[in-house]
Amino acid sequence: MKSDRQKLIVWASGLIEFIGDKPVPDGAIHVCTALGQDAIEFLFDQVREQSVLHDFGDAVGLRVPEIDADRPHVEVGVDLAVEQLIIWEDYLRDLVGNDDEIEWTRA
Repeated sequence: MKSDRQKLIVWASGLIEFIGDKPVPDGAIHVCTALGQDAIEFLFDQVREQSVLHDFGDAVGLRVPEIDADRPHVEVGVDLAVEQLIIWEDYLRDLVGNDDEIEWTRA
């Protein structure tokens, strides 16, 4: 049975995942939560359009553009991947607009 609540997370590699209503795993950034099937489908369509398909070695998935999935480690201090994630998220939010069925984690 599909969940009517999907959390959108991004990993340090830029891998984008929808994880249902599970707790956010350590090492992932919670971007937003979509409530209801229509919001989930709409958000997924927007994510798909604003992402790139990437072969992560053990799986193929969507990745945030400009985040190097093969970088050797997470940067201490200012991490440019986090800055790219924020730019990507802001653009996604602009596309989605004000939707009461999508709860953004970052104010």
